[in-house]
Amino acid sequence: MIRRPPRSTHCISSAASDVYKRQRLGLHYAGKVKEALTNDAGREYEQSRRRFKEFLTLYRAYHTQVMLGAIKGMGLLEEEILLYSMQKMHNEALASLIDLGKRYIDFEAAEKYCLEQSEALLALLFEKVLALYTELKVKHEEMIIKSTIKESEITNSEKTINAYEEYCKSFLRKYATNEKMDAEAVIRALPDEWLLNGGEESSVLDYLVLALKDRLGKEERYKIARNAAELQRTNLEYDNSRMQRAYVAVKSHNKCKACDKTLDTRHFYVFPNGVVTHTHCAKDVNTCPVTNVNFAKRLYDCSVSTLSTLFLSLIHICRCRRIERCRSRWSP
Repeated sequence: MIRRPPRSTHCISSAASDVYKRQRLGLHYAGKVKEALTNDAGREYEQSRRRFKEFLTLYRAYHTQVMLGAIKGMGLLEEEILLYSMQKMHNEALASLIDLGKRYIDFEAAEKYCLEQSEALLALLFEKVLALYTELKVKHEEMIIKSTIKESEITNSEKTINAYEEYCKSFLRKYATNEKMDAEAVIRALPDEWLLNGGEESSVLDYLVLALKDRLGKEERYKIARNAAELQRTNLEYDNSRMQRAYVAVKSHNKCKACDKTLDTRHFYVFPNGVVTHTHCAKDVNTCPVTNVNFAKRLYDCSVSTLSTLFLSLIHICRCRRIERCRSRWSP
């Protein structure tokens, strides 16, 4: 018997060894990027960063938290977002994308991240952007109160606030019909100072109109689908009732469709296509021996309710019944 080493040892066949080796390789690439960034080597920095990003994309056998700690403070935003997405840390990823400390916030990149990961993150993104707007608004009011602040700084603050407000309104207009954006929750979260219709192209009123149209359209489609299902159920109930009332009149000259012999017995099978046979001529109660049609197989594509209703009807008709029970008349 060959004894294998424990999985925790750093041997060639150990999965833990692979994680250890690749993690060391990733830390080596991160160190190269940091070294090139410190030495201000532009070409070497681009090559090292490209190799590090390829490593993160191709290999997953490493500890994500260790990699995040290694590149912290290096300005590798794309690599951070990639690592956050692997761990499903969407809150941290969005916080990095729309950080107020950045000189330029790429909202399109944040939207792209939400759409790639999950549309449910759009509501989280809007919540974060609205929180940033509120924070900027509070800071702006504090700047106005202080008399030492320059007028140019106050003007720049007003422009930033207006830009955030315009983005929030355009965001609402863009995703007004998205299922993950709850219109009621959005209206409650909007600041009180925002006008319903301020004359802009992307106003709150535009969002309300689009959201209301989408909501009414969904309700209308739901009513149509519900009425169609009700009509289908009514038709099935009618067909079931008609099939249950069906009967077969058998006389002395009637013959079995399978063996072409006289039906001289009081027990027989009646199939939905009208074929009457002896019980011993039909091998299966669901398959007609003359046409070889499997009536149970035809029901596989139906819904559960349709299948159950029709199957009960089929069993009711195809089951061997007495002539008196199915209201048949026997003429001697």
